[in-house]
Amino acid sequence: MMNNPAKRRRSSVENAQDETEVEEEARVIISRRDAQAEVAQRRAAHFARADAAEESSSSARESWPGPFATARDMLSKREEVRRAREEKLEAQKNGTAVEEKDEDDLDEVDRRLSKIVWPLPNLENIDASTFSNEAIINLLSSDGGGVRELSSLCVDLIVEHFDAVEDLGDLPAKCRAMLSERLALFRKFSVEAVNMLVNRPLPELILHDCSNIAEEALMSALEIASSSKEPTLFNIDSSFDVRGDFNLSGSFVGSSSSSSSSSSSSSSSSSSSSSSSSSSSSSSSSGGGGGSSSCAIDERTSREMLLKVLDLKHCGFGFTNRTAASLTKSSGGLEHLSLAGLYRLDDSCLKLLLESNRATLRAVELSGNSRLGARGVQCLSSLPTLERLVLDDCVGLQDADLLSLTSTSRHLRHLSLSGLPISDATLDRILSSKGVQLSSLVLSRCAELSDTTLVSIRSHCGALVHLDIGDTHSNFSQLGLLGLFVEDVGEGNASTDLKNSRGIGPLETVGLQGVVHCSDEVLFHLARSATNSLKSLSLRGCHRITSRALVALELYCSATLECLDLSFATDQLSEGALYSLLTKSVRVKKLIVWGGVILNRQFMGILLHGRKHIPTKMTIEGSNALIAWREYK
Repeated sequence: MMNNPAKRRRSSVENAQDETEVEEEARVIISRRDAQAEVAQRRAAHFARADAAEESSSSARESWPGPFATARDMLSKREEVRRAREEKLEAQKNGTAVEEKDEDDLDEVDRRLSKIVWPLPNLENIDASTFSNEAIINLLSSDGGGVRELSSLCVDLIVEHFDAVEDLGDLPAKCRAMLSERLALFRKFSVEAVNMLVNRPLPELILHDCSNIAEEALMSALEIASSSKEPTLFNIDSSFDVRGDFNLSGSFVGSSSSSSSSSSSSSSSSSSSSSSSSSSSSSSSSGGGGGSSSCAIDERTSREMLLKVLDLKHCGFGFTNRTAASLTKSSGGLEHLSLAGLYRLDDSCLKLLLESNRATLRAVELSGNSRLGARGVQCLSSLPTLERLVLDDCVGLQDADLLSLTSTSRHLRHLSLSGLPISDATLDRILSSKGVQLSSLVLSRCAELSDTTLVSIRSHCGALVHLDIGDTHSNFSQLGLLGLFVEDVGEGNASTDLKNSRGIGPLETVGLQGVVHCSDEVLFHLARSATNSLKSLSLRGCHRITSRALVALELYCSATLECLDLSFATDQLSEGALYSLLTKSVRVKKLIVWGGVILNRQFMGILLHGRKHIPTKMTIEGSNALIAWREYK
């Protein structure tokens, strides 16, 4: 009985400890649950659909001046117009009489849309079966049914019988690039193919799939391609444009005697002193026949033979630190360097490669480089002649590493940062120093950006020709998108800090794919700001657009539009509006419809009838086009 109080005290202490532990575990569970709920709420917007969640009231940003204030006023006024339009459509659906509005009360898009009749009078019975097989094949084939170039046909023949090919001879650089691409497509790009493609010094080397090329084989190919020991004459072919940036294509016309002469001259100079080297080279030149004039030809052709364009795709397996070191020794005049998929090259060796070509590099593309870090970006920023920089999907880069891009070359015109974790603040600093000179900006899949980035683009960029902000889901609000493209400045907002209140440039290519809040109003002001300049537009996955967007494109961009992607867009696009756009756009070459827009036999037939007098060949690409083709078959 004497021990009972002590036992009771111990049991009460243990019970208190147990209760404390239970409370702590409960708090941990609750805090973990709250943290997970916070993450879910923060990330839910990235996966939201436009028809599943409206913009929250918290998305209203601070009172931005200029075009963004105009966009806000315009949105508030257009709500009434939208409700009236919806009431009219609902009444038409229910068969209820609706008071017709005067034509003056409608805007130009509604006026044009009200005049579209589908199917067209006197063409109700036309479908694809009215036309020949050839017409349908031309519409649905990838090459538009046109006559292919002879060089392309020859390359296909070489690929088909590549196992029997012994030597490619003096194949022009353009055809070598085409052959590399076709071999990769048919899974025939092996070490033997590389040895055959790279059998002499080349001014440009484009290999489309190096995933199966080992380190030693790639090193050997690069050493041969960048060698300048053979005095092989190189004929410039200005008709070939590498990636739209450089005219460096050509073919080789060489002689074995001159090659051996140069080789002997090089070997003798490397094995002797400087004095004996000069005498050896002069005797070699005279042996080639021509004294100083022959020497001048050798020097000129040697300069022309330097490797200027190096484009290797999926080269992570073979392009290592040793490969870069070997290329550093043999190269010195690279102008275009593209290495996609690197994962065995660190910043130190990349820095040596870049510095060895520092004076000539104009374009650098390092997409998918998983080991690129701050040192590599700093070295890229120090290149004095850099015009094009692509760092897409470099997963090792952090937001702070990109700050050094503020000191890039004053010649920089193209900047692509797709898939990088860059913040609004960092991008604003980059655009504030380089935005005025940029003509191309790619920010697709940058999940950390918001409307603040759109303000930065509008403030600092005034000469953009290419803009891609796609696959950002709901990061950008409708207000921000409108402010980016709207041209008018509202009253009282004329004095603003925004430098480009009239627009961001003569846009030719725009990517809005996957942008949730892209609406008809956004596309209307985009089309109006890009009047007679817009050539390519991607609206893949834009669920809010309707036929009004197509009418806006017809009104302002029908003279220049060449390519339109409507894949997985809304089902509110009428056949009549699409037909009207495709028949009014005389330059359109490609329509992409992987889902969303339904193309049936009647539409295909009437489209063929409407475009039969248009000289530009148009192709339709996508699953819906194939469905229409099966219906016809």
